[in-house]
Amino acid sequence: MIDRDNLLECLRELADETFQQRVWSGRVPDQMSSFPELVCQTFDDTGLSEALSEGLVEAELGAEVASLLERLEAAVGRVDQSLPLEQLLVSQALREVRSLSKQIIAGLDPQAGSR
Repeated sequence: MIDRDNLLECLRELADETFQQRVWSGRVPDQMSSFPELVCQTFDDTGLSEALSEGLVEAELGAEVASLLERLEAAVGRVDQSLPLEQLLVSQALREVRSLSKQIIAGLDPQAGSR
């Protein structure tokens, strides 16, 4: 079973460039994170990775969201995590991750657009 609330929280962070610039850089002492850590939280801590590998996402979250999550998994794999942070933040691969994350949030939380 996928922890939907945790997944939404992770996706919001994956979609938020301002958050990434602030927190991944370590400029805020009480807030620390990184791309690898967030990917682990998104796929492992939520149960998403297991659900994807077992083909259970569609039944739980619907076909459209399942397809987007599969695309997100592939997009995350294309991010070059060895890049310096400044380059990582502006990379096309991370922009794709942000875009897909926003689409998934909209599919999971239709009210998100009205907030």
